[in-house]
Amino acid sequence: MSDRLTGLPTHRDLKKTPPSTNSTSELWVDIDGLIWINDQSGFEAGDQAVRAVAAALLAELNPLGDNLYRVAGDEFLALLGDMDETAAFRVGTKIVAAVAQREIPYRRRDRSSPTHLQVNVAAFRIDNAHLLQSIGEYRLGDPLHGALADAVYKSKLSNDTSAGVVVRVAFEQDP
Repeated sequence: MSDRLTGLPTHRDLKKTPPSTNSTSELWVDIDGLIWINDQSGFEAGDQAVRAVAAALLAELNPLGDNLYRVAGDEFLALLGDMDETAAFRVGTKIVAAVAQREIPYRRRDRSSPTHLQVNVAAFRIDNAHLLQSIGEYRLGDPLHGALADAVYKSKLSNDTSAGVVVRVAFEQDP
């Protein structure tokens, strides 16, 4: 069942058709501040932002677009297969730049900048059993979601950056 807003497959589709390799490199993409867009400009503006980010991701991930999923309201997951972590990080950096170049209008009343929407990206490698276990229960508080969100948040704090970060997340134990 495709996501009605973007046409992308969802986390439910990922559970039905798991990746064929034992482990994959992944990119978790989070729209920075979607809740603010919805609150300050309305849900149609938020929907437009989600569609614009999905289009940017598809364009940047082509021909890997078949492996892009919308896993939550403002979050996407891209499966990159056997790509190594360095290459996945480079793809994440390109995604941040591609979304920024689209200059999707956005302003939070509590920040002076940026004036356009940005995304945060976490690049990681995980074995598929743990990915599928986590994605089936995907929600706030899920160990995978928590680890990814924490890594992005810590990077933003340590770099004094409000958005547009790419981080690597290593899982040494079960996520």
